[in-house]
Amino acid sequence: EHGSLTPASLDNLHLSLGLILPWLFRLRDSDRWWGARLGAWTHQQLVALLGPDRPLAKVFGLAVVALLIYGVLGVQDYRIQATSQLGTDSTRLISASYDGFLDQVNASSGDSVKQGALLAALDTRELMQQEAETLADMQRYRAEAMKARASLNLADAAIAGRRLAQVEARLQRIHYSLAQSKVYAPFDSVIVEGERKDLLGAPVKKGDRLFRVARIEGLYAVLHVPESEIRYVRPNALGEMSLLARPDKRIPFQVETLIPVAQVKGQDGNHFIIKAKLLAPPEDWWRPGMSGMARIEAGNRNVAWIYTHKAIDALRMKLWL
Repeated sequence: EHGSLTPASLDNLHLSLGLILPWLFRLRDSDRWWGARLGAWTHQQLVALLGPDRPLAKVFGLAVVALLIYGVLGVQDYRIQATSQLGTDSTRLISASYDGFLDQVNASSGDSVKQGALLAALDTRELMQQEAETLADMQRYRAEAMKARASLNLADAAIAGRRLAQVEARLQRIHYSLAQSKVYAPFDSVIVEGERKDLLGAPVKKGDRLFRVARIEGLYAVLHVPESEIRYVRPNALGEMSLLARPDKRIPFQVETLIPVAQVKGQDGNHFIIKAKLLAPPEDWWRPGMSGMARIEAGNRNVAWIYTHKAIDALRMKLWL
C-alpha cells in the first residue's frame, strides 16, 4: 500500500495537468514551422464551422453569405414608383346662358349621363312675361305705323317702324334665351363638377359655371415621377398602375410624353410629369381624377444597386462626392 495514490492526490494531479497542458500545447505550437501552424489553425476553423456546435449561428451565417452573394451577383427587374392619376382632355364647361334661377337640376358630380340628357333648366317665368310685354309693344307700334301711313304722316310712320324693329330684335333675344334655358349633355360623359344640392334654386349670372363634364373615352395616366428617378425612365417604357378605388386591379400603360419641366409637389420635392397611354379598354368605374400608385419598368438591375442607390445618391449629395 505504500506509495499508492490516494483520491485526493489524483485530484491534485488532474488539476495540475489541466493547468500545465494548455501551456505545453502552446509551446509545442510555437516551436512548429509556420506551415504546420497554418494547417492546424485551418483544421480548427473547419471543425468549428462544420461541426455540430452552435447550429443556429451557422444557419444564420450561411443565410447572410447567401444574401451577400445574391446581392452582388443577382439581378432583378427594377421598377420606378410614382403617384398616378387618371386625366382627360375631353372636357366641357357648361355655364348659364342668362341671369336667373335654376328651377330644375337633374345631375350631380359623379353621375354618368348620355348625350342629350337634360342636366338643368333655368326659371323662364320672367322671360315669358317679357315675351308677352314685347308682343304687346309690337302690336302697339304696328298699329301706330298703320295709323301714321293712313294719315300720310311719313315721319311718324318711320319712327313707329324703327320702334317696331327694336321690339322685334328684343323678342328674338328673348326667344334665344328661352331656347337656352335648358342645359343638355353635349356627349356621353360623367359629371366631374357640379352638385345638385348647391345648384337647385340658386341664383346665377350669365356665364356662371354650372357643370364640368368629361368623356370616359380618351382617358390617360398622369404620372408624377421623383426628380431623383427620372433619369431611369426609358422612352415607351411599360408599367402598371393601381387606383385607390380598386387596388386589386392592375391597369397596364405605356409611357408617351415627358413634360421637361420639374413641378414642385409639396414636401415630396420636385417631380416630373409623364403622360402615359392606357393599354386596357376603359371600364365603367373609371373616373377622371382618380388617383393611385404606378410602377414603371426600368430594366434589369443589380440587386445591391436597387436597394442602395438612393442612399448612395443621398450620401454623395451630402458629402459632395
